[in-house]
Amino acid sequence: MRQKFNLGLILACLVILLVGCNDIGNLRINVYDKQQSLLNDVYVGLYRADFERRIDFKYTTRGEVQFKGLASGTYRVKMIKHDLEKRIRVQVKGEETNYLKVDLLD
Repeated sequence: MRQKFNLGLILACLVILLVGCNDIGNLRINVYDKQQSLLNDVYVGLYRADFERRIDFKYTTRGEVQFKGLASGTYRVKMIKHDLEKRIRVQVKGEETNYLKVDLLD
């Protein structure tokens, strides 16, 4: 009886670990200008799909930002540099790095 209980407990823990670690992805954004030069010091905010809550924000370094450990789903990204602003919708897929190349001046 005790062995069956221990086996059931181990299986339950494995299922919880597998379900909890599934569907986590990364997002990497490269920000360019019209001459395809990477832009530094661009504010990149990551928001929920409805723009009601900001999840994280970063400033570009060498034209790139990375958001790691995101759950699968739809997000909104807002990028601001001086008087330029761009908003886009992004779909993050689990268990892979999603790359996005953005022309801020377009």
